[in-house]
Amino acid sequence: MMPELFNPNNKAFTMNALRNDLWLLKLLYVLVNQEPPMNSKEHFVQFFSLYYKENPKNEQLLKEFSDSYDSSKAVWWYTRDTFIYKILNQAMRERNIQVLCKYHFFIRDLYKQIEAGHRLFNERNSSIRVYRGQIMNTREIERIKEANKYDLRLSTHCLLSTSLERDPARVFILGFNSEDDLRGVLFEIECNPIVKSRPFAEISHESQFQDEKEVLFMPGAAFAVSAIEFDKTDQLHIIKLRLCNDEDIQKGFHKKNIFKGDRDIVQELLDAMGTTTIVRECSDLDHLYGHMIKLFPMDELLELSYLQAMGSKHFTNKNFETSINFFKRSLSLQENSFSADKRKIAELLCSIGESYYKLKIYDEAISFYHQAIELNSLSLSKSLMAHLYMGYSHLTRDNRNYSDDISLANYYLQTALHIDLENEILGDEMIMNLYQALADIHEYQDELNLAIGYYNEALEICERNEWTNDSNEIKAKIEAINQKSVDVALVEEDKSNL
Repeated sequence: MMPELFNPNNKAFTMNALRNDLWLLKLLYVLVNQEPPMNSKEHFVQFFSLYYKENPKNEQLLKEFSDSYDSSKAVWWYTRDTFIYKILNQAMRERNIQVLCKYHFFIRDLYKQIEAGHRLFNERNSSIRVYRGQIMNTREIERIKEANKYDLRLSTHCLLSTSLERDPARVFILGFNSEDDLRGVLFEIECNPIVKSRPFAEISHESQFQDEKEVLFMPGAAFAVSAIEFDKTDQLHIIKLRLCNDEDIQKGFHKKNIFKGDRDIVQELLDAMGTTTIVRECSDLDHLYGHMIKLFPMDELLELSYLQAMGSKHFTNKNFETSINFFKRSLSLQENSFSADKRKIAELLCSIGESYYKLKIYDEAISFYHQAIELNSLSLSKSLMAHLYMGYSHLTRDNRNYSDDISLANYYLQTALHIDLENEILGDEMIMNLYQALADIHEYQDELNLAIGYYNEALEICERNEWTNDSNEIKAKIEAINQKSVDVALVEEDKSNL
């Protein structure tokens, strides 16, 4: 039996601030703009046949789909009350990459039909108003209020079904008794068809339900909140929205066309998956790369992005040995590439060094950090971290030459501190630890005044933060060094009196 496709505890929102949906929208419009792989429909049917193996109703539906589906029937199939539209929208809400890639051909066909309908719709209509009734979580309503407060654009990350008539939309919510954290909401959306937006169209003539005046919006349509009211008579929220221009929605947070759907966007998707919590599982990266490499075969840069993202994801999951493997594969490919990038090579060397540092294999960490620093191509923040962990590695590595390693640790930690003092990159906790490490070094070197100075810097950070209770320990160290200074002074005085 196949595992569950979705997380039953997922609380994904229908409407979200647009900036939170950029990654998903980029992916969807790669699927819209790129030809799907060969035999995509057959693979779709095969995948869901396994999933619904013991469900005769859906098995029969899949046979019908296999026999009769073609690109002109995407809307008709979407409007049928089957798993096909339910699974698609759930996959969009939960960013289920495996399922979305299986739907590639269907998403593209659906978009083309809506786009064609949008052009016809524009010719017939001026500004229109559409309605949507929905039961919503109070948290989601509050998020919409926040968007209104800060003039943020809202976006749908799934297909949005609306009606040209108010009453059919109200049917979904009238009589609903508010319970727990659920409320009835009626959306009123003003749409000017001449606004350049994601496609939307009336689909009644292509729908299975031709008597319903349904208007369907593709994902990525963005809306500004015009007003939020509460109807005391019907006990429901009325949220008034205005459809926004595609160009307006990207201002301020994205320089590129997020709907372009080209190879560069795919590279951005892979890069983002490695460094953020957009998706949490390494298998998601595998699914995305496996699908994208079919669209852009033999693409070296995509492979580089995939390997580095997998390394980052395994690092985040604390699978450091596996992260080293992926980072080294990416490094090898980068070094042998015709377009070798010194900055990326240096960053990969740092990533390998940090993985070894986490494994407490300090000699290897030192080796890779040293190579990264020697390339002199790191950003300030990465250079700071390389020097910082290089210093810590010299302090803690096995079989160290104490004098040499202490001197090297002092050099690298002082360099890290210098970078931070000029650029304020590190947080208080890391700075406090850095000051204490430098204090320990100078105490070992009998430079007691310098040691006390660094301990005092660490103490100052302690006393202005509630997250640490190290103050007494640091005070004790300062007192011990002061006593040591007195003892040294007495010894020196005794020597001079001899």
